[in-house]
Amino acid sequence: MTHIAIVGAGPAGSVAASLLAQRGYDVSLIYRDPPEGYKAGETISPHGNDVFSRLGLESLFASGEHVPCPGNQSAFGSDGLYDVDFLYSTHGLGWHLDRLKFERQLINKAMQDGVRLFSGKSLESIERKELGWELVIADQLEQRTLQSDYLIDASGRNRVVLRKLGIPINKLDQLAARTAVFTLTEQTSDRRTMIEAAEDGWWYSTVLTGARRVVMFFGDAGDDQFRSCGNQRLFLNNLRLTAHVWPKLESELNATGSMMGPTLRSCERDASKAIAEFSTKPVSTSWSHRIQGSRWIAIGDAAMTFDPLSSQGIYTALCSAEKAVDQIQALTKRSSLGRDVRHSDYVDWAESQFSQYISERTKYYKMEQRWADRRFWLSRHSMPMMAAI
Repeated sequence: MTHIAIVGAGPAGSVAASLLAQRGYDVSLIYRDPPEGYKAGETISPHGNDVFSRLGLESLFASGEHVPCPGNQSAFGSDGLYDVDFLYSTHGLGWHLDRLKFERQLINKAMQDGVRLFSGKSLESIERKELGWELVIADQLEQRTLQSDYLIDASGRNRVVLRKLGIPINKLDQLAARTAVFTLTEQTSDRRTMIEAAEDGWWYSTVLTGARRVVMFFGDAGDDQFRSCGNQRLFLNNLRLTAHVWPKLESELNATGSMMGPTLRSCERDASKAIAEFSTKPVSTSWSHRIQGSRWIAIGDAAMTFDPLSSQGIYTALCSAEKAVDQIQALTKRSSLGRDVRHSDYVDWAESQFSQYISERTKYYKMEQRWADRRFWLSRHSMPMMAAI
């Protein structure tokens, strides 16, 4: 039986593990334990339902762990809010995922499908053998060696396997996110997402499960406005200047009794108290110089990452897992797992997806012309020159 080792148990890694096990492969899923708290990537647009159905994941949404998303509002290219209603979508409603619960659900499904789990393990080293790989994995107590015929990098932006293979990583921008999670005393009834453009970036806000709302500012890491949001107090100072995101949050905090008084000073003080988590992380567009080779393949964010404005990270990650499994099965049937693949159906699909994304990214950012002379917007108003995946 062909053994496949997958490094990383995000959506792409866990789904690939399940699909491979269902097709008769011996699969090991190697991953670090996920951190507690908030994890970004929580909103799925309606077309995500198609891939959920195709992959047999509909039951994950019947437990009430995730909240339906009826639409979004955006002040992008104009001062006023523009509404998009999902109620009339042929794909159904979108979803606000509890990302950590979603990933645990996928890991549990992989285990039920017969995948061998190596939880809390990190990949220390890989060595190519004549007919596969020797992997050394470890935790704080022990290390062990695994033999594998094929290797999948599903480790996200860390690209653990690709970096050990010496594959170059290309980065298009320096986009990063400041994130604040606010605790409310009750779940808000408005479940739409909100986007608001700003002089040097854009704001995003949406409801989370468990009576919480997340607010994020996206900007280039070196820009002044991004640096000016570097702690909770400065973040709130900038948030208060927004025309839509702050009033929405303020009204919810007032409505739920989280605010202690009507004055601006008390609102700021109590909003600060309502912040349960505050963090910063890179979210740049990037792609790996190669995503497939002899006895290895990269999927999900390890292959390519997307601007959060596109809302396609998880959707494309799941599709990449599906496409990669089809590719591995085709190679197995041809006894070609060891072939040094540079062009394949999977690579062609990924290049097409990324090219289309870059075009749509440019088109959407060009909608915002109010600050067209600012470096953040100017750098995104033209198609970038870039090498293929």
